[in-house]
Amino acid sequence: MFSRPFRPGPFLRSVSGTDVFADYCERRGVPFEPDAGRRADVDAGRWRSALAGLPHEAHAEVELELATVNDLGGRDGNAHLLEAAPPGGLPPDTVPRGAPVALWFLLHQPDLFRDVFFHHQVAETGMWRTANGPAGLRLDDLDGRAVALALSLRDFFRAQEGSGRFCTVTAHHMATACCFVGQVADRLHFAEDGRQVLQRLRPAVPILFAYYPEDGSVLCKSHLRSADRVAELLRCFGESVLRSPVTERGPAFDLERLKLPFHPLPDADDMEMVRVKSLHLRYPQRSARRLLKLETLATDEPDAIERLLRTHVTADALTDLTVCHAELQVRLRVAGRGKNYAIRLWPDRCSLNQTPLAGRFRACLKRWGLTHA
Repeated sequence: MFSRPFRPGPFLRSVSGTDVFADYCERRGVPFEPDAGRRADVDAGRWRSALAGLPHEAHAEVELELATVNDLGGRDGNAHLLEAAPPGGLPPDTVPRGAPVALWFLLHQPDLFRDVFFHHQVAETGMWRTANGPAGLRLDDLDGRAVALALSLRDFFRAQEGSGRFCTVTAHHMATACCFVGQVADRLHFAEDGRQVLQRLRPAVPILFAYYPEDGSVLCKSHLRSADRVAELLRCFGESVLRSPVTERGPAFDLERLKLPFHPLPDADDMEMVRVKSLHLRYPQRSARRLLKLETLATDEPDAIERLLRTHVTADALTDLTVCHAELQVRLRVAGRGKNYAIRLWPDRCSLNQTPLAGRFRACLKRWGLTHA
């Protein structure tokens, strides 16, 4: 999902009264003029009514654009945009920081905005699902493939959730990947006079895909958790965009290893400590899928989780439990002081991004026996 939830009320407060938002509404044909004297919930209602008057595709496109603007409207997103801007390509000083800055880049430097957005999303790897597709494909006609994916997603969500009455997808080439971001919207809504109008009742659902031609990797980011539904979502992407089968990869991390004593060796002199900080263990289906959560403090001893396991879980019971989530605490010596880093692990994904330090930690996970071959 997007790293920042999109809520119309707070978003409107952040952009209300700015020239850049008025310019955006004029360019997109949205008949909306914010009123500083109105409450946020009233303005949000007027905004939804204004969008409801647009054609379905235009409505979905505005929803998608503002969700991406909101995602880059935080401090990190603004910093990323400003750092990537070329000389002379910065917004005027009159544009307030936050969502207005991101909206200015969308209007005036859309290619740079999309590049930063996709890089920002790829760095948030915690919710990505990874699959295998054919390697070496050259994706031409991205607009046509995006339209095909939008139709496929609309049919998928209409059948599964009764939503998806309209959907929009945009596609963009990055240095090493082709990225597709979609927005599935539209729930049935009754107007005050009883008429049925097509208008969203909750934030529209974002779906993101990335395809890496070098090795055929496919990444998918969505709100879905069911393995079967994620597999079906990947199938939609494979058929409509790659025109080849896509299969989800098996578990990437061997978390069962963490039920045993875990005392990994450091990879360098600056690594002061590595330990399991938290462990979530799931009971089997016959036990109603209960979950046991063991949490320790950052200041606890390296063997704190081991002692909790011995205290609260018998050896026989431990064999029936499956580790579904773990958090490692790694302490590095930085500028003469210890600094803690968290590595969150699930069987099929982790929280590490694409930075050099994350690459070092990935190599450590393999060395410590926590990754499947």
